[in-house]
Amino acid sequence: THRMIPEYADDLDFENRLPVGQAPILTQSVQRFQAGMAFMMQSREQTGYATMGVVTGDAGVGKTIAVQTYLQSLRPRAYSGFPACVSIKVSPRSTAFALAKAPITTLRGDYSGHNIYDMERVATEAIRRSDLDLVLVDEGDWLNVESFELLRHLFDRTGCPIVIVGLP
Repeated sequence: THRMIPEYADDLDFENRLPVGQAPILTQSVQRFQAGMAFMMQSREQTGYATMGVVTGDAGVGKTIAVQTYLQSLRPRAYSGFPACVSIKVSPRSTAFALAKAPITTLRGDYSGHNIYDMERVATEAIRRSDLDLVLVDEGDWLNVESFELLRHLFDRTGCPIVIVGLP
């Protein structure tokens, strides 16, 4: 038998996915999450200002499923082929360097940086080049000070709204 090897580590995340073939249930919480993300994406366009947001919920309430459902509802942009929003997942004990690599690889960029400063620059360029309207950061409770500072730097340099999703 041929075994399919996942392209990304998130494809191995068996805990936070729906069974094969099961459509997400659009609960009030999922609908509120989708409305909040649409607001975050549209607010920069309407006001010229971006913001950072936080979405919290207890373990098991479906935050990651809500993120995945939202991302699946978005269509790639006709002019770039990239979506308007991407999600990156923070790993336990993740470094700022590893976190900077996530948007680069998600947006199919070259991540040949040698230090965190190179990675910050390449991640900034990848976000700008893709013209993202929103970056979702799942498992945000795993962020350490350096990783959060990296996100703040990306926000400052790109003007792209960022929403951190995690435990309270």
